[in-house]
Amino acid sequence: MVGKLTSRRPASRTLPSRSDPARATEDFNSDLAGRVEVVLVEPKYQGNIGAVARVMKNTGFTRLTMTGNVVIGDEAQIRSMGGRKILDESRHISSINDLDPDCYLVATSSVSTITGRRYRRIPISVEELWEKIRSDRNRYCILFGREDDGLLNEEIEVCHYFVTLRGNPDYPVYNLSHAAAIILYKSLEAAVPADSAEETISGEDADRMVELAAKALISSGYPEHKVENSMVMMRRIISRADLRKKEYFKLMGIIKVLSSSVRNESRGKGSQRR
Repeated sequence: MVGKLTSRRPASRTLPSRSDPARATEDFNSDLAGRVEVVLVEPKYQGNIGAVARVMKNTGFTRLTMTGNVVIGDEAQIRSMGGRKILDESRHISSINDLDPDCYLVATSSVSTITGRRYRRIPISVEELWEKIRSDRNRYCILFGREDDGLLNEEIEVCHYFVTLRGNPDYPVYNLSHAAAIILYKSLEAAVPADSAEETISGEDADRMVELAAKALISSGYPEHKVENSMVMMRRIISRADLRKKEYFKLMGIIKVLSSSVRNESRGKGSQRR
């Protein structure tokens, strides 16, 4: 049974500077394992415990805590694979009341039909959770509920955030280790800010490519009255493709080679006529 749960309000911490995206990403990756704790609330099955430890190793997390009378057996050790050290160093506590009061608590649920009214919390997505974690330097405990009953209402009510996983409405409930895998994997995506992605081509680049392709078509003898429509279609394709700079230069090189080949062939035919 869960004892009386107390309200928790962690102390605020200073936010990191985001003026340098590369530095912000580096800081986020380096301290993530130390700021996020995975908490399994009264887990029942050894296989799930081991699988969660393995997923934590895959995604770079190291701090595992379990509530209740949990004994780690051989099956958990075997399932953990490379995460065996995480199991060996895991922490065991009586209930979530024993968690660090400075941590923000995150309740998780794979039942997407749960209403905010029922749990007095408005659900947020996994992506929103990691954006929150990424935007500060606070500590978080991500709670995964029991395999059969999940988290109790009173446990969810003391949490600061409530995350739900989308699923098939006919069968929305995920296995414990699967839910952990989805949520923890999303942290890897959040670790790379959007502004660090490879640069896409500009409108001028697209115009340059279309113009070069048009000249190549005309040189090849392609009917001129069809060129304009073909270029309109090409612009649409380029726009949908969202080309990166590397892809752009590769395609430009191919078009130039083809254009040069067409010109040389045309010159050869002209010489033969003379």
